[in-house]
Amino acid sequence: KEGPLISFRTVSKRLQGTWQVTEYISNGVDSLQYYNDSCGANLYIIDIEDYNKHFGMNFGNSKKEFFAIIILSDNRKVLYVSSDPDYYGKYFTGPFSPDTKSNWNILKLTNKELKVTVDINSINYEMSLKKITDLNGKPI
Repeated sequence: KEGPLISFRTVSKRLQGTWQVTEYISNGVDSLQYYNDSCGANLYIIDIEDYNKHFGMNFGNSKKEFFAIIILSDNRKVLYVSSDPDYYGKYFTGPFSPDTKSNWNILKLTNKELKVTVDINSINYEMSLKKITDLNGKPI
């Protein structure tokens, strides 16, 4: 809804890169500090297949293991996120938990900003992310 009307960059190119969570709201409550304490790492979204809109998401250089497969669906307006049950750790939260399957509704996706909302276990999460580097590691 809030994305650009016209973009010369595909959704895939805008999605890939290193992201920092700047807002994490759980059922209307600011929970960014909880997210930082639980996960505390940048998200890396990379293309893992050359076809069918598959991506991987992980915390990268973090002691906390997390990996999820992302599939763009519903005309590129939804990220279907399926986290790997084999990546167990002590600290996780909401959408970043092992063996979680969820639809992240894209509210905004630009080259520098991503806003999503997701419902898991009757809890609504709203997240805003700021892109730090592009898919080649170049600062934004």
